[in-house]
Amino acid sequence: GYFSPGYDLFKAGFSLALPLFSRLDTGGEILYGHGPESSRKYELSGYIHYYIQRKWSFGFGYRVHLFEAGSESVTPFGLPYREGFGEGYSVLRWHY
Repeated sequence: GYFSPGYDLFKAGFSLALPLFSRLDTGGEILYGHGPESSRKYELSGYIHYYIQRKWSFGFGYRVHLFEAGSESVTPFGLPYREGFGEGYSVLRWHY
C-alpha cells in the first residue's frame, strides 16, 4: 500500500452540458466530497464531443481527483496524506 485503503464520503456538486455549434457539445462536473473523519476530495471532469452523423459522435475528456485525508485510519503512512490522479480519454459513441 502506497494508496489509501478506502474512505467514505458525502459528495455534492453540479454538472453542466452545453451545445456549442450544430455538431459540437461540451460539459463537465465539479464535485466536493467530505468524509465523517474530515477527509476531503475534489473532482473535476470535462468533455467535448463532435457529431460525425446524427447518431455517431467522437470526443475527448478528462478527469482529475484530489484527496486529502482527515484521519490516520484512511492513510497508508499517517498524516499529512494527500493523493491525486488524473486521466484523459477518447470515446466513440452511438446515440440511440
